[in-house]
Amino acid sequence: LQRTVVTNETEKAVEDIIKKGFSIVKSQFTSNQLKSLSKLLDSVQKEYINKYGLRFLKSLNEQDQIRLPMSINIKFLEIAKDKNLNAVLKQLIPGRYVLNQQNAVVNPPKKQFDQAKWHRDLPYQHYTSNRPLAVNALLCLDEFNIENGATSVIPGSHLHSDFPSDNFIKDNIVQLEAKKGDFLVLDSMLFHRAEKNKSNNARRA
Repeated sequence: LQRTVVTNETEKAVEDIIKKGFSIVKSQFTSNQLKSLSKLLDSVQKEYINKYGLRFLKSLNEQDQIRLPMSINIKFLEIAKDKNLNAVLKQLIPGRYVLNQQNAVVNPPKKQFDQAKWHRDLPYQHYTSNRPLAVNALLCLDEFNIENGATSVIPGSHLHSDFPSDNFIKDNIVQLEAKKGDFLVLDSMLFHRAEKNKSNNARRA
């Protein structure tokens, strides 16, 4: 008697996020715009380290993240304005929604990485909701693949308050491979982690 109807890519992504907790959404950024954002991120990371000091950032385990990069360069705000992304967000969160935070993440090669632990982006919450409380959109500035530690997820874990068993994780884990310019869009209560980057280059998002 009740069935979800999907007629386009936006509705497909929305259904995936509601039921599985994740989807890959193609952004509207051109290859030149992505190159520009990549160069800008490299520059902003250097500025961020110069501002706070590498020793201090390492003491907080923050050396591979840039908090609120758009406060350093407003061009990063354009990521949140992507039309394909917002078409999905408008269906997931009807009405008014806000940009709660923005972080840049640099997954270094052949190195222990803080994001490699299973986590939710709304941490320490042990309840669930039938509507997304928040949505995480990760813009891939580099290709995400098995070699460079693409993000892994536990499908459906946003619908359950408890963390699943090792057996369940082993049987159901999915590693999300994506192209440059794709968004990984996750229900923020979905358990996910970065895998080890075995390549020779950083993976930036």
